[in-house]
Amino acid sequence: MFSYSSLQQSNPLLMTMLLSSFVAIVGDVLSQTLTGSRDFHRVVIFALLGGLFFGPVLHYWYGIIGRFGVKLEKNHPTMPKVARVLCQVGLNQSVGAILINVGFIFSFYALTCLVRGQTFAFSTATTLVKSKMGTSLKANWSVWPLASFLNFLLVPAQYRVLFTQCVAALYNMLLSLIANS
Repeated sequence: MFSYSSLQQSNPLLMTMLLSSFVAIVGDVLSQTLTGSRDFHRVVIFALLGGLFFGPVLHYWYGIIGRFGVKLEKNHPTMPKVARVLCQVGLNQSVGAILINVGFIFSFYALTCLVRGQTFAFSTATTLVKSKMGTSLKANWSVWPLASFLNFLLVPAQYRVLFTQCVAALYNMLLSLIANS
């Protein structure tokens, strides 16, 4: 943990991007192993998604949620910790879930076009978002409310992204299965 902590303190965004890329690769390789497929381009797509999308988004989003929790504590000092955590989870699973899932589906399509040398069409991207959003949110809400609750309740702020990444290794496998269905 010491080297993770020191790297996270010295360059938190870069560390989160690298960790997100690694976790996305693990999730996609697990997904491909389960389905019996072998697609190197897909691994590259998920590596880029992790590093260029999930890493920065998680880095900044957890900062926003952390500041929201601090503000709640400051403005409502008698609010029980569990109530504050439930407010953070509510924000994360409403605004965060929708924005992150839209961004994931859109980015997945854009990176797929880039890596496979295909033409990007905005209309296709929006159609994909509309068709995959329900399934993606159901998957999100089957995993992340409990994980988020435990994360905000028990995990120190500097380790929240790391905790999220551990859960994300399995969740990315699920996202990969959804995105490639």
